[in-house]
Amino acid sequence: MGSSQEGTVWQLSAGKLKSATEGLWNALGKQGAQVAVQLEENARFRERAARYLIETAPADHGFAGAVLEQDLIAPAAVAQAIGVVYTDDQRQHFMDTLPTKAMIYKIYGGRNFMLVAGPPVSLSLSDIIFRYPIDFHQETVRDHWLYSRGNVGPEWIALRKTEVPGSLCASWDDAYARLLKGEYVPNAAQVAWCAVVYKEVRNVTLLPEVCVRTSSADMRTKRCISVGDSAFGGIQVHERLMDTLGNGVGLASALIL
Repeated sequence: MGSSQEGTVWQLSAGKLKSATEGLWNALGKQGAQVAVQLEENARFRERAARYLIETAPADHGFAGAVLEQDLIAPAAVAQAIGVVYTDDQRQHFMDTLPTKAMIYKIYGGRNFMLVAGPPVSLSLSDIIFRYPIDFHQETVRDHWLYSRGNVGPEWIALRKTEVPGSLCASWDDAYARLLKGEYVPNAAQVAWCAVVYKEVRNVTLLPEVCVRTSSADMRTKRCISVGDSAFGGIQVHERLMDTLGNGVGLASALIL
């Protein structure tokens, strides 16, 4: 970090410096004074602190769109493509909760994830199939009433676009162990919503020749629910045994935001 940039950031007025120091005291207790001294005396510490502040700063839609390109689907794009309506408060909520710049770069890494706005109202998998039957296989549409556990609502979803690497046909324990830090197994409604939106907005079929196991279970059999095989007549929903993913089935994952 150059000296001129340091000057603009760290040459604070006495009042602002006192306020910042008091804030450190309150937040960190006895360590607050130590941090304040390091900020004043340690150039490397100042550089690391500044980088942390920059990387954790909130992103805006312009920045997120420039980085993620087609892998960002914001509320406006969802509304235009499938006719849902977001309230002003919801649109503001999505702006306020857009991931940080560091998380945007993590979503971008390897082009494996996408960031999608959830629906304006809470929807179950059954609701999604009923509302958007054209995107689903006819057998899934026929049985849509079976799938009702797990909902998706008006929050960002950072979904992996493929199965977790190495999880295909693995046991549940082996597949789950392959989740990286900061990942979780999304429910079936979250995966199905992202698949529908990605198809309607980008005209790209998600999970065309593979199913991914979700965290949801069939209400009748208590078996786990997998979603995918979209290239064969639309998005399919299947039930699987709890302890194994089965042939052609991997594990779904999303990033904790």
